[in-house]
Amino acid sequence: MNIRKAIIKARAKQKGITRQKWMPYAATIIPTNTSSCFILVPFDEDDRIGRRWNPTAEDILANDWQITG
Repeated sequence: MNIRKAIIKARAKQKGITRQKWMPYAATIIPTNTSSCFILVPFDEDDRIGRRWNPTAEDILANDWQITG
């Protein structure tokens, strides 16, 4: 699905989103209305949580977004 639909569904379910292209070694992105913007929660426990994800044009235009968690 596109990113807009994924965000709407994820917020309704209090979940995150990710791209199929990134699987299995990526992160869950949690959209917020806070100063943290989008929060990245890596699947790898050794990586750190990040804030303010900066998507590429490819990310915004992609249709492989899905709900996580």
